[in-house]
Amino acid sequence: MDSPLSGVRIWLSGSVPGDASPMETTRIRTFVEVFAESVFRLGGHIAHGSHPSLLDPLRTAAERFQSHTGDKAPLGLFVSRLFLKESEPHRFNMSSWNELCGDGVEETPEASRPEGTSDEQHRANSLMLMRQVMVARCNVIVALGGKWWETDRTKAGVAEEIELAKNSFLPLFLLGGMTGAVDGLLKDQPELIRNCANGLSKQENERLAAEMNPAAAAETVIKQLQLLPLRGLATRNSRPFRILCLDGGGIRGAYTAAVLAYWEKTLQLHQPNRPRIVDHFDLIAGTSTGGILAIGLGLGMSATEMVGFYEKKGESIFGKADGLGHWWHSFRHWFTSKFDQNILKHELQTAFQNSDVAKKTPAQTDWMDNSVCRLVIPSYNTTIDRPHVFRTPHGRFKYSDCGNDPVVVALGSAAAPTYFNPVITRSTVAKIEVVDGGIWANSPVTVAIAEATGELNIPLDRIHVLSIGTTHTDQLTGQPMLLDAGAITSVLNGFGRVISWPFRVIGGLVIKAVWKPTPVRGKIGWVANIAGLLMKTQAQTSDMVASRLLGDRYVRVDSSTVHGELDDVQHINTFTGLGEEAAKDPATSARVQALFLNGVAAAPW
Repeated sequence: MDSPLSGVRIWLSGSVPGDASPMETTRIRTFVEVFAESVFRLGGHIAHGSHPSLLDPLRTAAERFQSHTGDKAPLGLFVSRLFLKESEPHRFNMSSWNELCGDGVEETPEASRPEGTSDEQHRANSLMLMRQVMVARCNVIVALGGKWWETDRTKAGVAEEIELAKNSFLPLFLLGGMTGAVDGLLKDQPELIRNCANGLSKQENERLAAEMNPAAAAETVIKQLQLLPLRGLATRNSRPFRILCLDGGGIRGAYTAAVLAYWEKTLQLHQPNRPRIVDHFDLIAGTSTGGILAIGLGLGMSATEMVGFYEKKGESIFGKADGLGHWWHSFRHWFTSKFDQNILKHELQTAFQNSDVAKKTPAQTDWMDNSVCRLVIPSYNTTIDRPHVFRTPHGRFKYSDCGNDPVVVALGSAAAPTYFNPVITRSTVAKIEVVDGGIWANSPVTVAIAEATGELNIPLDRIHVLSIGTTHTDQLTGQPMLLDAGAITSVLNGFGRVISWPFRVIGGLVIKAVWKPTPVRGKIGWVANIAGLLMKTQAQTSDMVASRLLGDRYVRVDSSTVHGELDDVQHINTFTGLGEEAAKDPATSARVQALFLNGVAAAPW
């Protein structure tokens, strides 16, 4: 079984500042020794740029590991060839270190030296080459101490290494309490705390940055490293495969969009040059309204834009919640599809054509092919009575699933029977009629896991899933309608203009006295709740299976509500409010940030 930090390579950036007090020196060296020992024990690797002030504590940790295990320590040292040319370079003994370092000592090239380059600039250029090699080999940076900040900030290498981490979207841990350049940099640029991408909240990063206890700081970093999806990040075939799953639920998709939009805003994932929500995932699966969201994200739309789609277009798609229009939709629902599909088609086309991908891709039928992320959108093929899955062209479907029109796919996945007409589209060779994928995969978690393991050959132990619902109704139970005195008198009261007051009062009293609650087990007893019940049980089943298969690599976000209708546009604000509250939950937010939205972008597909 893999160790907790197996495959994780940590760049230990920094040094003891020249002006550090004896106490500050001891603090930095103690952190390095304690941290390195913990990382080695948990199977992680440490890389360091061979600064002489940190070599002694690294040697102590490596020797202790070797004496306990008989193996070389998972430590790699990098040194520029420029320094090896100098006399007594750092008193650095290559052969001695190679006896301790399991990852060896790597010489990095000396920079070229055009005419007129000063010694100082040549040194800086050679160090930058070494740093670029290191950042390509590592998947997280821990920075502490650092020289030169108080005397010449242009020489502060830690500042350059922190900038490299940001530009490479690597998780970053800043230990300002250890004094030196990291402390000075944080005082000058406190906004750096927001850009650490390490899964800790702003407040937690602030506490870590101020921590002066070496053991406590090491414990915090080690604990968080074990939560981050970093294992094997340096090799594409062993990194975590992250999946986002979005449930169906009509207008209640506003809840799902609001959950994502809250994280998008608070984690600043909408800022230029930062990975967006979609960039964090290797696969997005969405059914019905979740399919609309998945396609929108895949085309480069922000979650905030998707919230706006529900808020601004919900009423035109589903009609007004009251008045004559509401009465007309309710009446026609008995005889034909409740809503006009052409309106939904127009609104989807307008929204999608303003997306980033659409602006760069002329043909609408190529939009899904150029999705930022792999997509899986369930629907149901009524022509042959079998589930049908729309995909981006990936895996063994690389050629057969080219050219899916995202508007048609969204319409097909969202064509809930009785609400919208079936959609006519084309499979590989034949025309087919499809309806809402929610009739078999309203919560598409198991579909997504099957896609990853079956079609993309991803090992189950690499899969991480974030599943977001559209709210559920706790009051909905697996029982038919209960015909009791309250229900009957309610019906009588509803006919108040037809039945006289004495009849309603006397009849109500008689019914309450003699009527025993009776379940109506025929069609009329089940019809009111059956759609909601099937959606709820599908979500429960998917949740149970995913929890068993993935354990703590699975996160589910959902909330309860009393508003269960798919077209309940008058409560859009309720759904978005519930979504924001769910996203704010500290425990949920911490896990999501650590496992998924940590600033570590997924590999391009």
